[in-house]
Amino acid sequence: MAIIFCENLTKIYRSGFWKLKKVVAVNRLSLTINEGEIYGLLGPNGAGKTTTLKMVVGLAKPTSGKILIMGKEPKDSEIRKNIGFLPEQPYFYEYLKGYELVYLTAQMYGKEVSSKRIYEVLELVGMIEAKDMFLKNYSRGMLQRIGLACCLITEPKILILDEPMGGLDPIGRKEIRDLIIQLKKAGKTIIFSSHILSDAEMLCDRIGILIKGEKVKEGTISEIVGEEIYEYEIIFSNVGEVYLPEIKRLAKDLIRSGDKWMATCEEEGKREHLLSLIQNFGGRLHSLIPRRKSLEEYFFTFMKEKRDAL
Repeated sequence: MAIIFCENLTKIYRSGFWKLKKVVAVNRLSLTINEGEIYGLLGPNGAGKTTTLKMVVGLAKPTSGKILIMGKEPKDSEIRKNIGFLPEQPYFYEYLKGYELVYLTAQMYGKEVSSKRIYEVLELVGMIEAKDMFLKNYSRGMLQRIGLACCLITEPKILILDEPMGGLDPIGRKEIRDLIIQLKKAGKTIIFSSHILSDAEMLCDRIGILIKGEKVKEGTISEIVGEEIYEYEIIFSNVGEVYLPEIKRLAKDLIRSGDKWMATCEEEGKREHLLSLIQNFGGRLHSLIPRRKSLEEYFFTFMKEKRDAL
């Protein structure tokens, strides 16, 4: 069932001294986000991702088009209580403590919350030990997590996150990914934008790709990228140097890493021939990995085709 419905959303900004220059940030965008799913909004810089999310939460007014959240407009006060929003670069007063920020956020919604609920949310985002630290001493990852705590304090049904993994190190990204998965399991509907395509591939039920304010692709990862195997990766060892030229003749690439070799090939026939050679040469097979195109590989190829078509 659709929990967010957008139809023909358009946002036009005016720029220049006399506001005569027209900039189309989002152009006739239609989206349907289903209850309980994770939806990723992807695209290069300037694609319209942030503008779209701001219109959905009611921070920007569409030039034209329609937005319905749980059947109502975003400006409805009850709807706003059911939305948690984390902007791309949240700014918090640095002399507040983590606990104080979460408490004040709840008050801004006009909702009294118990200390128990605040502790529950801080525990959920892994910030219970930092609750009495001033925000000025928080790392980027800690600020992201305390921002998520603020999003969750009113127990919203919908979370809208603008670049939630942006600027985080690998550990911080994993922590946020794990938290997003946990929130999905708790029944939340999550829509987020991202430049980090590998994170979107791991998390999203569906994605939409925006280019210059227009949706150019939408679907599940498998629908967009496909399930076709395009390459086989063979890791082996214990093959004498004298036999390597014969293996290299069949392989697309042959790369050494320590005491192991990695051979790649694109055809099943060559794969079977390589495996036979490795066995006949007394080699040890460590792994055979069929590779499908990743979302990142697909995205770069797709963007190149778009640029070449211009």
